[in-house]
Amino acid sequence: MPLPQIAALLSQSPATAVPLVFFRGVLTSLTPCIHPMIPITAAVVGGPSASRSLGCVMALTSAYVLGLSLAYATLGLIAWLTGTLFGSISTNPWLRIVMANMLVLFALMMLDVLPFPLPQSLLSRAAIGPAAATSGTAAPERARSAQNQH
Repeated sequence: MPLPQIAALLSQSPATAVPLVFFRGVLTSLTPCIHPMIPITAAVVGGPSASRSLGCVMALTSAYVLGLSLAYATLGLIAWLTGTLFGSISTNPWLRIVMANMLVLFALMMLDVLPFPLPQSLLSRAAIGPAAATSGTAAPERARSAQNQH
């Protein structure tokens, strides 16, 4: 079915649009871009402690889902309200050049080609935080050793 026909069908039947848009959102969440977020989500919801009650896990899950939903809904609303402004800014060649250079810079920092010293207070806070007893404790230690090398 061509896109104009789908748009006309959805505008005539808003009750059909809501479940269809929800289903498309669920399909979008299955893309490979989301796969790296699965361990992060599991750590936020499950956390380092297996002794959390079902109510606590449900509250954390609800807060996580509500937060992401509000963030994406707000971005969608802004894009809708600005109309073509959002598209014209995002396709601006200067913005693309700036974003590409920032991505290269961040990649070089991630690969330790360009050192990025973290403040000692942040390193110590990360080392003694609630996640210090679980996986991910190598990150503050790696940052500390990289800082000592430079």
